[in-house]
Amino acid sequence: MILNLLNESVSDAGGKLMGRVQETGSLVPSLDASNLSYEFEKERVVNPNEQKIFKVVENVDSRKKVPDNLEYLDDFYDKETGTSGTAFRDKNTGKVIVSYTGTNLESNPVEDLAIDIFGIFFGGGFQYPPAFEFYEKLAQKYGADNLIPVGHSLGGNLAMRVALRYNSKLAIVYNSAPLYLKTDFNTILNVVLPKVSDNIKQIELDKMNYTGRIIRIVTENDELTNISEAHNGVFVGEKYTLPISSGHGLDPIVESAEQVAKILRIINAEELIMSAVETVKTEMIRLKSTKRYFGNSDSFAHGGVTGSQLIYLDAAQAQILSKGLSGVSEASLELIKQISEDAEYKAHQLYDSLSTSSFVFSLTPEELLSAYAEAGVHYDSIVGEVSRRCNEKQSEAQKITNRFNQLRTNLDTGIQELIKKDKDLEAMFTLKG
Repeated sequence: MILNLLNESVSDAGGKLMGRVQETGSLVPSLDASNLSYEFEKERVVNPNEQKIFKVVENVDSRKKVPDNLEYLDDFYDKETGTSGTAFRDKNTGKVIVSYTGTNLESNPVEDLAIDIFGIFFGGGFQYPPAFEFYEKLAQKYGADNLIPVGHSLGGNLAMRVALRYNSKLAIVYNSAPLYLKTDFNTILNVVLPKVSDNIKQIELDKMNYTGRIIRIVTENDELTNISEAHNGVFVGEKYTLPISSGHGLDPIVESAEQVAKILRIINAEELIMSAVETVKTEMIRLKSTKRYFGNSDSFAHGGVTGSQLIYLDAAQAQILSKGLSGVSEASLELIKQISEDAEYKAHQLYDSLSTSSFVFSLTPEELLSAYAEAGVHYDSIVGEVSRRCNEKQSEAQKITNRFNQLRTNLDTGIQELIKKDKDLEAMFTLKG
């Protein structure tokens, strides 16, 4: 049964268009790269001897246009496991998008599907070695800090695993397959096949040591996600649900301006959190260097640091931390709003489902709603309650954000007052700026 459902869920993943994708793509690099990776794999399968890169890109472009904001860098296809991926440079940021391909029924359906099912659902991990090799090759050439693993379906599984293995700062996956399923069958396999046991143990170890951020975006009615979560699928990262009932494929998302806008808000907020944290780390390291410089300086007669330098170090540290807290709180508030939207949308769906029942045929929709209301189940108890709780959480987050912003303002005002009274301090902050 799982095989049949999986087959249905991935039937549109290999490029069968549900409407022509916009000529410009979505302009979300991770989304477009995940979508395009299927076409590059197909090209490698159909034309395995084609060595001219421009010809490969040209053939792909004729079927599904590569957006202007993406520059093709490299790709690979491992025939033995059916694993593939494509690397693009995001022209706007300079980051390298490493996109792994999902189960591609238009290139090598039999081998691909069989290996993928055993590799994913039973925890075999047979696709991982070539995926790791590709990432390491790109890391050596472009730097690991510049790489962002992404992928759809099986490609999402690979992207998550790569991110965990190499502690990538950021990974983005769409309707991702799980890393493995926690089932009784897996328990048996762990005993029978040491490779499965070792793979799962390593995944769990890498999860414990992971310090980056993984964004997991799913569509509301994605069959693969629903099946996986119902069977104890193991995922990593923060899950965000898109209110679009399009199934498993990516083309409907790319073609929906509303869904693309939502994805952009999510990714931008997550990246702002990362940026704020990284900035704090960098600035604190710089401040430590400044402190050492002050301590080693012979510009004054006695050892140690001057009173003005001590004030500067304390004030600069407070500034760094307050700015970081303010940035993180602002971005977190946006993510809370997105999660609240998802919760309220699902609450509306639940309420709408009350008027229909597969088990009651004698009551009209109005009579069903009335019966539920008599039992205390009504619009306000479902939608109203969820909405109130979401508003409460948003209000609390907004208050925290306001406090951090006010703290930052107060600190800046206080520092300006000190600068007016201390020329040495003024010089130090001027040099910092």
